Amino acid sequence: LAFACVALIGVGLLAAGMWAFDAHGLLLPLASSWVALAVFAPTGFALRYAHERAIREEKEAERAQVMDIFSRCVSTEVAEELWTKRDQGTMGGESRVVTIIFTDIRGFTTLSESAKSSAEVVTWLNDYFSRMHEVISFYGGHINKYLGDGLMIVFGAPVNRGEKLEARAAVLCGLKMLEEVETMNKEWEGMSRPHIAIGVGIHTGEAMCGVVGAPGRLEYTIIGDTVNHTARLESTTKEAGVPLLVSNTTAELLGVDYDTQPLGDVKVKGKTISTSVFTVRPKKITKELRAAVLAGN
Repeated sequence: LAFACVALIGVGLLAAGMWAFDAHGLLLPLASSWVALAVFAPTGFALRYAHERAIREEKEAERAQVMDIFSRCVSTEVAEELWTKRDQGTMGGESRVVTIIFTDIRGFTTLSESAKSSAEVVTWLNDYFSRMHEVISFYGGHINKYLGDGLMIVFGAPVNRGEKLEARAAVLCGLKMLEEVETMNKEWEGMSRPHIAIGVGIHTGEAMCGVVGAPGRLEYTIIGDTVNHTARLESTTKEAGVPLLVSNTTAELLGVDYDTQPLGDVKVKGKTISTSVFTVRPKKITKELRAAVLAGN
């Protein structure tokens, strides 16, 4: 386009010179105009190219940063899709219904103090985290934060498969995590590793989701009372004497295929009003149910 404009100006100067000579017998001093055009046109091209290149590089840097953030949460293919839809609120922040899981290793401080060395603790803790990550990814969730020995896990952001499906997948994930811990304990026997137990709290509610942080240190995060309530629900598992608790909002989304057991009303820390809590027994969790949830049904 720029080249066409320069050519058009050149043709215009030539036409003006011919008209002036034919109509009035005048010879216009076009040489200086041609010289100016020859000098400044390449400069203009160079400046335009530099400007466009700077814009491209800035966009590529932004894309790389966004892909880095979302690739921690979802597959590369989904991260690409989120990049193309970045103007639809995913980056800037949006309110959406999510299901959150908080987990915590019971008595971790005592376990770590009884270990022979810090390296030993880090070794088995990383083994635990790796196996939990596999379970979480399998059910479509992602680890949003590592909280010492605890985990904050999100279902429904940045990609949402529907409130019911996310809640059901989260509960299946929580049950499978408990099952995996038992498997791990059996494998650790005779390895000088501790027998561990975890608490799992699951809650569904509205939260603010988006990318926050300082330039160069951005991360996708979930903020709001839903997060705080889930954390307090997990800590309540100790008092309730069960490894897994779900809130009433999550329980309402589960359906009849889940063996949901009401445990009455409890008052969680930071709340003045009691809330209904439930636990879910694993006996009805069949392969068919898992397959249905994973298939999006």
